[in-house]
Amino acid sequence: MNRVSSIIHLDYARQHGLTGQGIGVAILDTGIDFHPDFYSKEGGYRLAGFLDLVNHKTHYYDDNGHGTHTTGILTGNGSVSNGLYCGVAPECHFYSIKVLGKNGEGHIEHVLEAIHWLLQHYKEYNIRIVNISIGSTRGRQFDENSPLVKSVNSLWEHGLVVLTAAGNHGPAPGSIGAPGNSRKIITVGSSDPLQYRFDSDYSSRGPTNSCIKKPDIVAPGSRIVSLAAGSSYQAKSGTSMSTPIVAGCIALLLEKYPDLTNYRWHAIKLLEQDKEITKRYPVNLPDVIDRNYESDIINEKYDFIQEIIKEVLVNKDRQDALTEKADRALTHRFWSIPIFLGIMALVFFLTFTIGDWLKGYLEVGIESLSDVVNKGLIAAGGSEMLRSLLVDGIIAGVGGILTFLPNIFILFLALAFLEDSGYMARVAYVMEGIMSKLGLSGRAFIPMILGFGCTVPAIMASRSLENRRDRFKVMLITPFMSCSARLPIYILFAEMFFQERAMLVAYSMYLIGLVVAILVAAIIHLIDRRKSENYLLIELPEYKAPSARTVAIYVWEKVKDYLTKAGTTIFVASILMWVILNFGPHGYTTEMADSFGSILGHWLVPIFAPIGLGFWQIAVALIAGISAKEVVVSSCAVLFGIPNINSGAGMDTLVGILGAAGFGQLNAFCLMIFCLLYVPCAAALATIRKESGSTRWMLFSALFQLVVAWAVTFVVYRVGLLL
Repeated sequence: MNRVSSIIHLDYARQHGLTGQGIGVAILDTGIDFHPDFYSKEGGYRLAGFLDLVNHKTHYYDDNGHGTHTTGILTGNGSVSNGLYCGVAPECHFYSIKVLGKNGEGHIEHVLEAIHWLLQHYKEYNIRIVNISIGSTRGRQFDENSPLVKSVNSLWEHGLVVLTAAGNHGPAPGSIGAPGNSRKIITVGSSDPLQYRFDSDYSSRGPTNSCIKKPDIVAPGSRIVSLAAGSSYQAKSGTSMSTPIVAGCIALLLEKYPDLTNYRWHAIKLLEQDKEITKRYPVNLPDVIDRNYESDIINEKYDFIQEIIKEVLVNKDRQDALTEKADRALTHRFWSIPIFLGIMALVFFLTFTIGDWLKGYLEVGIESLSDVVNKGLIAAGGSEMLRSLLVDGIIAGVGGILTFLPNIFILFLALAFLEDSGYMARVAYVMEGIMSKLGLSGRAFIPMILGFGCTVPAIMASRSLENRRDRFKVMLITPFMSCSARLPIYILFAEMFFQERAMLVAYSMYLIGLVVAILVAAIIHLIDRRKSENYLLIELPEYKAPSARTVAIYVWEKVKDYLTKAGTTIFVASILMWVILNFGPHGYTTEMADSFGSILGHWLVPIFAPIGLGFWQIAVALIAGISAKEVVVSSCAVLFGIPNINSGAGMDTLVGILGAAGFGQLNAFCLMIFCLLYVPCAAALATIRKESGSTRWMLFSALFQLVVAWAVTFVVYRVGLLL
C-alpha cells in the first residue's frame, strides 16, 4: 500500500488530517477476519457489525481471505507494519456483510438480501459508502431492469455512494458484468503503474449492453499488499483491489465535506434534461431556470477535461496543431467526401492485391486436401455417396469460403487502422450535413459505417439514436451497406468476369450500397417530412498512430467470427445444399436435374429471369445465402461440383459452365448487386427483431429489401441490355 499511497498522493490528505473518521462503509465480500490493523487508536475494534448471509453465523470470520484483504486496503491502519501497509481511510468504521462463500463464489440472492438490509439500517450505522468488490460474469444477461442493477441503483438514490469492481474478464470489450453495468454507481477498473499502464490486461471494460462507457475510473490493482488472516500481509491483484482504494478516497472526501450528497448529481441530470431522471422526478424547468443549460454543462465538462490533459500530457499543443492541420483537408466542406471515397478505394486495392497473393497458398492447401481425401476414400472402399458428401459437399463448401480469409483479414486490418487512428469519427462528422437533409442525425451514419464490417453490430448501434422513428429508419437502410460477408461473392465473380477491373467492380458495390441507402432514406424523408432533433454530438479524437494491441484484438475478433461461421453455419449449409442436390423424389441420385434443388430452382427461375438471373443454380444459391451471405459462394461450389472454386482452375471451370448457359459479365454484375441489396442474413434479421421488438417490422424489412434489390437489379439489367 505504500506504493499506492504515493500514486494517489495520500500524504496530502494526511497533512490535512483526513483519515476517514466518522465515515461508515459497508463491505459486501467474503467476510472479515481478525487483524490488529482494524483496532482504533483508543484500542477498540472498528468493526461496526457483521452479517453472515451465507452460513448465518453470529461471529465474524473470513473463510476465504478476499474480504479481509479488500477491507484492509480501505481501512487498515498499518499498525503491524509500522504504517508501511496502511489503508486509504484508516479511521473509518465499517460493517462487514458476508455474501460470498469460502470459494469466493455466491448467489445473487445473498447480494440482494444484503442491499435490502442496508436500505433498512444504513442510517443506524451511519453508512455512507458501499464497497462491492464482486460482480457477475454474465453481464450481458443482466440489463438495467434486472433486480441486481435496480437494487444497487436504489442504494445510490438513497444517497449512498456505491462502488463496484469492473471485473477481471478483460481486455475484451463488453466484458463488464452486473452490477458494474449500472449507469448510476461507480464502476472501478484496474491500472498497473508498475507497467506504466492506465488499464490492466485483465481489467474488464465496456461498453455495456446499453452502450454506456465503463469503467468510470481506474485505480492501482496489481500486486496490492494488504491484510491476511491473523497478523500477516499478502499481495493480491484484481479490480477487487482497485475498488476499496477509490472507496477510501471517497471516505476522505466525505470527511472533508460531510454534507456532500447525490443531490448535485440529480440537479445536473435535470439541467441536462436526462429522460430517465426527468421522468422519475418531474420538474417544470421553465418555472425554475431561465434557459437551457445543457450546452453550458457540456462545455464545462470539456474545459475541465482539457485542463487535466494540459497538466499531464506533453507536446499536447503540437499534437493539436497537427490534428487541426489534418482536419483542414479531412473534414473540408467539399474535399472530405472525395478523400473518404479515395481512402476506401485504397482499402479495396490492398484487399485485392495482397489478399489475392496470400490466398493462393490456401487454394493449394484446399486442393491438396480434397485430392487426398478423395483418393483415401477410394482406397478404403468408401461409397460414392460418402465421397460426394465429403469432397463435393463439405470440402467444396467450407474450403471455398476459407480461401477468402486473407482478403477478409486485410479488409479488417485496414478498417482497424482507420478506426484507431481517429479518422472514422471524422467520417460521421462530415456526413452530418447530408444526413440532416435526409431527416436524420449524422449519428445515424455511425451504424452505416459499422455495416461495412458486419450488419449485426451495425443494427445494434442504432440504439444510440434517442428517437424511435430514427432507429427504425436506420434499421431499414443499414442492411444496404455492404458487409464483409458479401466480399467473397464480389471477389469470386469480379475476378472471374472482370479480371483486371475486378477491384473497381467490387469497390463499386460498396458505393452502390451507400447510394441506395441514401436514396431510400431520402424517399422515406419525402414521405415523412418530420425532421429529426437527434443532432450529432461526437468527440473528434486526436490523430494518433494505431495501437498494435488494439488493432490485433479487433482483427482477431473479426477473423474468429469468420472462422466460427465457416465451422458452423456454412458447414451446415454446405451439407444441406449437398442433400437437396443429391436427393430427389426417388431418393439418392447422381443426376442433379432430378434433385429437390433442381425442382426448387426451376420454380424460382421465372422470378429471377427478368433481372438476368434466370438460372436455377443461381436461384438456389441466393435462397441459401439468406442463412449467411458467404453461403452463396459455398453453394456455387456444391451446385457446380467444383471443390476449390476460388482457385484459377476452379474459376475457369465455373466460367466455362456459366458461359455455356449464357451467363456473362452483365449477369455477374447483376448477381453482385442483388446479393448486395437483398434480404440480410438470418443473424441480421434476428437482430432487427430484437432491436425493434417487432416480428412484423422484421418481416417488412426483409420484404422491403428484397423488393428494392429486385427493382434496382431490374433497372441495371435492362439498361445493360441496351448498351
